[in-house]
Amino acid sequence: MFCSKCGTNLPDDAQFCLKCGHALTGTLNTDIPTASSPEAKSEPLITPAAPTDAPTVSIPNVPNANIGTFVFASFAVLSLVVSFVKGVVPIFIIEAGLWAVLAWYWNRKKPKSQAATAIVLLLAVVVVAAEGYSLLQKFGGPNYTYLQQGNAQFRVDNAAGRTDRLTTTGWTAVSFDKPPETIAVGDLIFGLSLNNGEWDPILKQICFDASNNSDFVLQNFTIVVSLNPKPADDNPFDDIVTLKGYGGGLLDKGKSSLFCGPAPKTYPAGSTTWSYVLSGGSGWKE
Repeated sequence: MFCSKCGTNLPDDAQFCLKCGHALTGTLNTDIPTASSPEAKSEPLITPAAPTDAPTVSIPNVPNANIGTFVFASFAVLSLVVSFVKGVVPIFIIEAGLWAVLAWYWNRKKPKSQAATAIVLLLAVVVVAAEGYSLLQKFGGPNYTYLQQGNAQFRVDNAAGRTDRLTTTGWTAVSFDKPPETIAVGDLIFGLSLNNGEWDPILKQICFDASNNSDFVLQNFTIVVSLNPKPADDNPFDDIVTLKGYGGGLLDKGKSSLFCGPAPKTYPAGSTTWSYVLSGGSGWKE
């Protein structure tokens, strides 16, 4: 068929002219009218309809994602978290403030170049790696500082407040930065093994080979000694013996050492035997 306005040849199912935009409605004549034809004189080829405006579609304006603002704000939050984890460290609070200022500046300027985005992403990788390493040191295991004093080598775990000394059997705890706690007998009875008990009448001391499989680093432990038969003047309060590491050392977890304490009385001669009962101790739980 043909457009009644400009004569352009159109597909049979066209709704409007592809050239002039004239709306094609009503009954169409597919023949081209001529000036001498009766149809051209008597009536128009089509019954024109009132033109209608094509509907318009509004597309919302979606701004580009401001990746720099998000990244810098995340750095500020991460720095605050690290600061609180490490015990409110001022340097991390200052760092959080600097990241917050950068986030505000980036949001205001809104740079969207590919170079700026690449720099921000690279910075994000570096900062996340550094902060992650810092948190890993806090929670991932001990972080030691090694010291040398003469021929003795020490290591300090600041997080645990513990100092170890290198011996022939490995690292052994020698001190803590907090006082020891009292250990109930129930926490030691299955974890502390005492063997080869000896009451030395000459040195007037009682010694044991102690093996520590408890949850504590032991400073000392106490036993109650009994004689059989009991002496006539036996006083049970005099039979409590506190044993300490031979040479003053601590007994670390999983280690064995000689522990000795002063005998409560002179060991009687003859057929007298002695026994003991563990009554508690002191040390540090880790």
